[in-house]
Amino acid sequence: MKLISWNVNGLRACLTHGFAESFAALDADIFSVQETKMQPGQADFAPEGYTEYTYSAEKKGYSGTACWCKTAPLAVTTGIGLEQHDHEGRVLTLEYPGFYLVNCYTPNSQDGLKRLDYRMEWEDAFRAYLLALDAKKPVILCGDLNVAHTEMDIKNAKTNRMSAGFTDQERAKMTELLAAGFTDSFRAINENFSRVFTELFGGGEASLVLEDESDVLACGIGIRVAPPGKVIKNLEALSGGEQALVAISIYFAILAVNPAPFCILDEIEAALDDANVVRFAQYLRRISDKTQFIVITHRRGTMEAANVLYGVTMQEDGVSKLLKLDLEQVDATLVS
Repeated sequence: MKLISWNVNGLRACLTHGFAESFAALDADIFSVQETKMQPGQADFAPEGYTEYTYSAEKKGYSGTACWCKTAPLAVTTGIGLEQHDHEGRVLTLEYPGFYLVNCYTPNSQDGLKRLDYRMEWEDAFRAYLLALDAKKPVILCGDLNVAHTEMDIKNAKTNRMSAGFTDQERAKMTELLAAGFTDSFRAINENFSRVFTELFGGGEASLVLEDESDVLACGIGIRVAPPGKVIKNLEALSGGEQALVAISIYFAILAVNPAPFCILDEIEAALDDANVVRFAQYLRRISDKTQFIVITHRRGTMEAANVLYGVTMQEDGVSKLLKLDLEQVDATLVS
């Protein structure tokens, strides 16, 4: 799925500068824009194959969000459900079977920081809105958040400090938003790590620990493990194979939170003993319904769990050929 987000600073003006051509060339599944500055029907733009959803500000020529979708969402929500924040067309939410897409145009603090206090109220309310959605299904947030979070995000950071979009308060709220999402992901990864570790080690306990919960984005992460029948105070007390299996457990825990459709693993089980290679391979088979794996390996246990094997053979000096073995059909054929 291809998602595009763009602050157009006035859709009608943007349409006179090649927006329709760019829209067609990008060929997005969902195209989100912010700062449309228009009411419904004021722009002659109806791309074929898309359904349009708009949320305009009550004040004409101001703010506004819109989305064009190839596949219609299950539901569309405008605003965040709070009367004091739902007059400026700032949040448009599309619900799909596997996720929410939230298109946001965050209020600007304006010259002289006239709206900074309101911006702070908005930030807390919007974060709570996102977390409520996230409790139901994953959230994709896009849009113009009107903030430069770190000094690398803005030119002349020293002279721009405390200007709209780069105040200490706005940057702190962005940190809170990121931390909320990180903490939620960390919690899920930690739960998965405990489960995967137990499966791969055949028992024991494991957990991840934030070293400073007051600064979750910058602090270190501690790894606590206790393989079956062992009391471990330091990871260095584990064998090389056990350390590798701990790392594999963490990797699979992360993959369980957000499964990738395709993954290449290169000799990651090389340090494992034969028994743990078998556990690794069996686990890999169990999760292969969500992710397709290509595994580069020399371990027999991993090969035995594969659906198809590919190898290079040299039947004649200087002439390499690729051998394919379909283990489900038990049929070896030379493919090149």
